[in-house]
Amino acid sequence: MFVKTETDMRSEVILELKGADIGYQSPLIEDANAFLKSGEVTLLTGDNGTGKSTLIRTILGQQKLLAGEIFLDGKNKSLLTAADIAHKIAVVFSRSTVPAHYTVTDLISLGRFIHYPYYFRLNEKDKRFVKEVIERLQLQDLRNTPLQQLSDGNLQKAYIGRAIVQDTPIIILDEPTTHLDDINKQRILNLLYDLATLDAKAILFSSHDKAPAIRISHHAWTIKNGSLQSALPEDLSAHNLDTVPKNVQRLPTVNASDFDRQLLYGALQKQIGQDLSNFHISRQSDFWLLKRDHLEYQFSNISALIAFLKENI
Repeated sequence: MFVKTETDMRSEVILELKGADIGYQSPLIEDANAFLKSGEVTLLTGDNGTGKSTLIRTILGQQKLLAGEIFLDGKNKSLLTAADIAHKIAVVFSRSTVPAHYTVTDLISLGRFIHYPYYFRLNEKDKRFVKEVIERLQLQDLRNTPLQQLSDGNLQKAYIGRAIVQDTPIIILDEPTTHLDDINKQRILNLLYDLATLDAKAILFSSHDKAPAIRISHHAWTIKNGSLQSALPEDLSAHNLDTVPKNVQRLPTVNASDFDRQLLYGALQKQIGQDLSNFHISRQSDFWLLKRDHLEYQFSNISALIAFLKENI
């Protein structure tokens, strides 16, 4: 099991929403301000019908932005062509039509064709890249298998493989773990985490499976009451979290319910890399209390507590 550490200092904002209104005739989301950074995983949550898929389509340029601006790698997206966007963002939708007569290799290879006119063939460098991705996804024994014969988990990995081969700084996934069993859900989530932390990709994915998604995410975008809120994933109302990993840096003493303690430990493991064993943290009725060296500090939520620790240790 992986453990996230404090975000690499080399991470940079690769996508930014500024005052964005998103929707159709009237906005589903108003005045959205948020960003994605390379090397980080961002979880997108919200009830059905709140605008998650519409937000993704708007970022991709498939839906018109009602107001505000979206910047992609420092450039206003309104000035970019569809080809420009395809060189920056790869997408995996939850309900993709399975191409007839395509093998795993055929599907994954499609990711390279954004770099060429339609009549070009892949060169040897492209073929090696496709082969490396297939091996990384542990699909080498299925490389010539028709897509219709794949399990749901392997089919989803093949679609993610196509996105990897597209070689973009951002990958967006709409419900990538839908219809998968628990084992394959975790495999896909582990893969997303590795793509961010090892390949410096910015990952944005939507999911209703909050508990496992929270554990691999650095940030969360939540759509609620027409607003896009950005926070730590541990500030979401997740339920049924499993026990946290044991192979972590020295953690503080925490006096809280099992649920609150697991949320806090998850955030500390992902956001803070230093030794915290000299701290004592307790959950009060409506705030977190941090104690160290006879000093006490109060925080309304985990985000504020983490921000304080980052600045003061």
